[in-house]
Amino acid sequence: MHKYIRLILLIVVIAAMGVVIGRYSISWSTPAHTSAPPVPAYVDSQAVAPWSGPKLIKAVHYFASAWPKNFWEDFERSQVDKDFAQIKADGFNTVILVVPWLGFETGFDDGAPEPSELYDRLDWLLAKIDQNGLGYALRVSFPHGYDTENGIVNHQLCKEIYVDSERRMDWLNYISRIGQQINRHRDAFRFAFFSWEDFFCSFIFPKFPLDQRLEIARDSGYQDWLAENFPRQLVEFLYMSSFETMDAVPVPQRSSSATWFWLHFIDDFLINQLLIPARQYLPELAMEVRVDRDRSPLGEQSFWTSHDLALSDDRLRGSYWGPYHGARNESETLSASEALRGFDYMLNSVTANGQNTHHVVEQFNFIDNTPGLVHAKIDESELSDFLEGAADLIKEKSMGYGLWAYHDYVDSAIYNGSFELDLRGWETEGGVTLITNDEGDRAIQLQANGRISQEFAPYARFISLHLSENLTFCANFKPLQQGARINLSINDTDQGSFEVDNIGQQCFALDIAAIRQPKVEFSLSTDAEIEIDDLRLYGFVQRLHVYDENGQPGSIRELIVRLNTEWLGD
Repeated sequence: MHKYIRLILLIVVIAAMGVVIGRYSISWSTPAHTSAPPVPAYVDSQAVAPWSGPKLIKAVHYFASAWPKNFWEDFERSQVDKDFAQIKADGFNTVILVVPWLGFETGFDDGAPEPSELYDRLDWLLAKIDQNGLGYALRVSFPHGYDTENGIVNHQLCKEIYVDSERRMDWLNYISRIGQQINRHRDAFRFAFFSWEDFFCSFIFPKFPLDQRLEIARDSGYQDWLAENFPRQLVEFLYMSSFETMDAVPVPQRSSSATWFWLHFIDDFLINQLLIPARQYLPELAMEVRVDRDRSPLGEQSFWTSHDLALSDDRLRGSYWGPYHGARNESETLSASEALRGFDYMLNSVTANGQNTHHVVEQFNFIDNTPGLVHAKIDESELSDFLEGAADLIKEKSMGYGLWAYHDYVDSAIYNGSFELDLRGWETEGGVTLITNDEGDRAIQLQANGRISQEFAPYARFISLHLSENLTFCANFKPLQQGARINLSINDTDQGSFEVDNIGQQCFALDIAAIRQPKVEFSLSTDAEIEIDDLRLYGFVQRLHVYDENGQPGSIRELIVRLNTEWLGD
């Protein structure tokens, strides 16, 4: 009998939550912000223009020969035209750039952050995209970067976004600057978005101690949001606790039935505290919505909670997909038809069964070798069938797609390894000279006994250092005499040496155990004069197999060209 009573209660509670959820759905109005930055003049008279881009977005995320965490300081200008010509030849029409707040702005510990020279590199790159006949999209607020002058780490900055209104004003200043950059290159502009993932710390808050969860609940506005939207009895029922006032309600622990409240608060916060205010400065801004569902406990039961997919929004939203959607995720292999069913299910969800197809699957991650995952994978022998079938779904239920790893990339831990920001991040000893070639790219010249070094925290920079089995160092060398011996060390412990006799890239294997420390100093020295550029130190290669990390065509490159030119068409 008690079992059935509990079941009835669960049904009643779920039904009640379904009724109240509509009370705080997205309003798409523009709230006033007394301390917000001034709205640029060009925005005052600028409504969101009707879509004038291509019928279908066919995009790649562009990281040059770097990777997302160090792209902006490492890309070399001499490489860009060649890369964009290849992107266009492969049938793509759009380049997606991830634009981190950290690094583009620095000095967060000194009050209001200030823009860095990375804005100039963005401006140059947007002009190049336009010159090459491509369009561009920007993902703003990407949370990763290496710049030691940031004055804050990404997890702390993320927390401050939720609990500090002045930090949100700093974010609006950043969005305003991005909007000004877009305005200078508007003809090639396609869309802009930020991702729920860029503010993922909210999913970590439930793990914090009680006193911190109470503080976050108060300062984020969660307690006020609960009081405005839900009867006290429902709050206490799901928390399984009584509260004298809402001031005593913390962020729920993940095992709490009140997780349902917190998940919906996150959606509300991202939309009403970030997205809508930011549209005063960048009217086209949208979100990459969270298409994954999260499990919410409810007594001895649990159920899946869907997120706000912004289905009433008329902007070009972002979405994502991988074979893990709807799969068991026990390292199983899916047939093409099984994977297509999962892809179709996601597209139906994010479009309300085709009612709002104004989104781009900008991370179409049909292959993912991220270490540690036990996700389902598509049978390699059926990839052609899958992509041909996916093309029909993309055309019917979206505005296009994007690849994340168009070029395979290494998770290099080195900051400013191409010296495009001069010697920032490096310590030098002996004869070390910064040089510039005819294309404007930079390198360094080391004299005999010259030495460069860099300190960093390995676990914060590599993708999954605890799972990596190998550590590799690579660089481009140009001996200026007959040859040179390069010596590598970690924390002043010799890691080996190798001879460089020819111009070009050379790589050297190191012991990965040497880098598994909280903090290290990596150093390189030489016994003879030599030029060095493009330093990389990595333990993992992210692979999609379109092009490898050295730019050579991969095993599915021809399939991607067929997807763009034949199955998706013009």
